[in-house]
Amino acid sequence: MEPAAALLELQDADLGVTRTGRELDGLPEKKAILEIRRKTREVQALLDKTHAYAAEVGRAVSRAEDETSGLDAKLAAEQKRLTSGEVSDHREVQHLTREMDSLRRRKDKLEMETIALMEKGEKAEAQSRTIVAAIAKLASDEQALVERFKQAGSVLLTRIESLKARRASLAAGLPADVLAAYESARETKHGIGAARLTDGVCGACRVELPADKLHLLLDGPAVAECPMCRRLLVVHLPADTAAQ
Repeated sequence: MEPAAALLELQDADLGVTRTGRELDGLPEKKAILEIRRKTREVQALLDKTHAYAAEVGRAVSRAEDETSGLDAKLAAEQKRLTSGEVSDHREVQHLTREMDSLRRRKDKLEMETIALMEKGEKAEAQSRTIVAAIAKLASDEQALVERFKQAGSVLLTRIESLKARRASLAAGLPADVLAAYESARETKHGIGAARLTDGVCGACRVELPADKLHLLLDGPAVAECPMCRRLLVVHLPADTAAQ
């Protein structure tokens, strides 16, 4: 196939992929999948926060338990001093007794705080289990939607794959410089990299070319550049040449 004809077919294939992709994106199943994935991200973020909170509560419980163990050890040591007769002075005994009472109050307070923390941790774990179940349900719903999407969009997906295969074949047959110029223009010109010159009008920008520029194009190669929009312009096709 002549490069000029191949170029126009390549442009048609690319436009076909774009149009069909839009049809695919417009399917209700596609929108539902995107929505469920958005919800999944939100729920996952909540799970991450819940895990972080549960971990912090766990560390607080460990610190409280460590302090309680320290108080137990100190109380045991002070009690041993009292019962061993090591402390016999009345005032010293009173001081030691008051200190032990203070330690017991601190221990009681710590134990209450630990219980409260453990309850918070249990609630966080329960919330985590609920969230994990919700994520599993969302994943199941998404999988069902994906299957429905595949069924609803199978014809469109097949068409896209066929167009892409056609595109690859056409692109492989174009001169490297023509293909590079086309790809560059398509990238910067909203997906339109090439068009046909018809009755002196560029098929892409729809501008009627000035007479002097038109004559230069008509006297030039089959594929040129539109002087107005800088896209590739197919000036002549083999059929045009044969008709002349």
